[in-house]
Amino acid sequence: NPQVRFDDDLVLDVVIGHAVRVGWQLQHPEQSAESYAAHKAEAWDAFYRASPAQCRRWQLQALKQLAEMDAAA
Repeated sequence: NPQVRFDDDLVLDVVIGHAVRVGWQLQHPEQSAESYAAHKAEAWDAFYRASPAQCRRWQLQALKQLAEMDAAA
């Protein structure tokens, strides 16, 4: 989207890492957010096995969440 602009650097490693967490939490809503660390390896595996469309959705959600967190700070 050419209308989306960021005033600061965008660290893709952070966005992708957060997208992995978003994907895990969406696929496993029964798991608490606090238990993510115990499932991190599984979450990355699931991310790599996901379709490009799923990964893209999770990355967009992650970027949106990170931008909202930054705006609230």
